[in-house]
Amino acid sequence: MEFDPPRVSTRDEREDVGTWRANATACALSDIRSHMIDRNCMDLFMMEAALTLQTSAARKARQANDVVALLEVQDPGSHVPPRLSASDEADMAAGRMESLGRHVGANLTEILLRDKPRLPDTLDRVKFVCKELWSVVWNKQIDNLRTNHRGVFVLQDQAFRALLAIGQPDAAHVYVSMQLSFASGLLLGALERLGIPCSVQADAEYPPVCSFHVRLMSI
Repeated sequence: MEFDPPRVSTRDEREDVGTWRANATACALSDIRSHMIDRNCMDLFMMEAALTLQTSAARKARQANDVVALLEVQDPGSHVPPRLSASDEADMAAGRMESLGRHVGANLTEILLRDKPRLPDTLDRVKFVCKELWSVVWNKQIDNLRTNHRGVFVLQDQAFRALLAIGQPDAAHVYVSMQLSFASGLLLGALERLGIPCSVQADAEYPPVCSFHVRLMSI
């Protein structure tokens, strides 16, 4: 029984294969990045992050208060620091949430602007944060941007997605302050990476409507 032996490609044919190039359409299709995570997963992740940081801050506050109580017993005559209050505990958790947002904002800004020309002025950089960065994180742009042209910007989101995820929360709800801390950190990190040192104050008197007051620092 006869059979044909497997065909071995010649050197010239291998060189032709090695120099093959995809056309522009194929390159464009291969460059599309698929979204592998549902956006609802981000909402759930942020809720879990807030809860985890609150639990961690509560544990650290208890540990610190236990040390203070021990010092009060062993050496009552010395200067003993005051015990941490519930307000101190909330500030610790909010500060860690802000640090998380700061890290995310700085790194996302670097990724989004990696292949783009440098933004020329401060207003363009703030607009980038309002449009592109906000859209990447919360799938919508900032609804309103105002400035007094003296270093103060007010960014308003009429339906802040992080607060929509839990219905109609009260302004004093601890989750509201945690999410506002993350968003404030996001703005801080992004603007600092763009060369704009600033301070950010968040306000959500009627959630899910919230506003962020950005005050530029003199260099």
